[in-house]
Amino acid sequence: MKDLTSQGATILFVSHDISSVQMLCDRGIWLEGGRIRQDGPLLPVSKAYLASIRDEEERRVRAKSMSLTRGQVSALTAGGGQTSLLRLIGRDGVAPTKPLLLSAVEYGDGNGTLGSIDMAGGHAGGSCLIVDPQFMNWQRAASEAEAGTWAFGDFGGRYLHAPLQLAWPAGIPAGAWVQLRLQPSASHAVLVEQYDPEKGDYGPLSVIAAEDTQAWKNVRVPLQTEFALGGNQRAELLADLQALSSDDRYGSGEVRITGFGFFDGEGTRRHTLITGEPAFAVIAFDAPQPVLDPVPVVAIYRPDGTCVMQVIASLSGQRFAQLDGKGGIRVDFAPLLLGPGDYLVSVALFRELNLASAVEPSSYDLHDRCHALKVLPPSGIHVQIGVVNQPAHWELLS
Repeated sequence: MKDLTSQGATILFVSHDISSVQMLCDRGIWLEGGRIRQDGPLLPVSKAYLASIRDEEERRVRAKSMSLTRGQVSALTAGGGQTSLLRLIGRDGVAPTKPLLLSAVEYGDGNGTLGSIDMAGGHAGGSCLIVDPQFMNWQRAASEAEAGTWAFGDFGGRYLHAPLQLAWPAGIPAGAWVQLRLQPSASHAVLVEQYDPEKGDYGPLSVIAAEDTQAWKNVRVPLQTEFALGGNQRAELLADLQALSSDDRYGSGEVRITGFGFFDGEGTRRHTLITGEPAFAVIAFDAPQPVLDPVPVVAIYRPDGTCVMQVIASLSGQRFAQLDGKGGIRVDFAPLLLGPGDYLVSVALFRELNLASAVEPSSYDLHDRCHALKVLPPSGIHVQIGVVNQPAHWELLS
């Protein structure tokens, strides 16, 4: 192909393999969904494409904590306004066996109603219910008398909840509220919750008590205006924790890890980092009583279980005499030497750690491979770097 182009021929090379594209091409055209996203010299086009791929990875991991699919997260954060993400969920964390019925959703502020959800619409964007039979537990009410009414119940959705979104083109106003026209579940109390992007989790707004009557009522709920998605707000998450089972988390519990995350060199919360660039991690903790001499550890594993990197505070010569109350511990990687790949991360606070012993010590709290991390190669580098991006000095011996 290079011989052909050197003789004046033009070749249209179509590929997802940026390495091959960079070896063969001078000009790049980035197509997405049948449309041109960018057209120009190859280097800036390829850098923009790789940045987009990184954003997709961010949305993928973020979708896990929001209990949404990647496409749903992308729709939530698209556009120029802001979005409130809400959900209905049983107080005990399950979908109700006897459904709650919902016939209308309005939202506004102190000056009145600003919008509503079209309950008979397609629910494909804007203000809508987030409907996905595989993951969510919305279902259209069965009878014709209930046309435009939706039910939240145990319909087999994986995430056991029923989310909805409110689109605010000019941003979320002060005094924002949402009003639900509903018939309560007869079997379960149902929580109305709002997603907090800073904590990466939902927080309760209101409780709809279980009732045997078939009466309809309006429930108006004040919203947290700072819990906005999209627009110009950048969600710098500290916590990215799912509800962990006893198989994933263990320890004596005198101090608990309440959040963990990686950040890039500019301090932006990231689930994807670039090898060779500065990065750091933060462990958030809560110690109701003083805890003496804990040993923080971050261990990174390949998906096959091989430990590829472990950072231990005591091995680095650092000691934390006492943890008391709520706080955070920061560990810097300057730079991150971990090579490109997908990894699972464990984080722990140990009581003590004997570096001369292979026996795992007792822990205050240990999250066993509960956090996902993807490490990307630097822009323009496509050779195999390996698990370790080892800096090296080369010289010619005379």
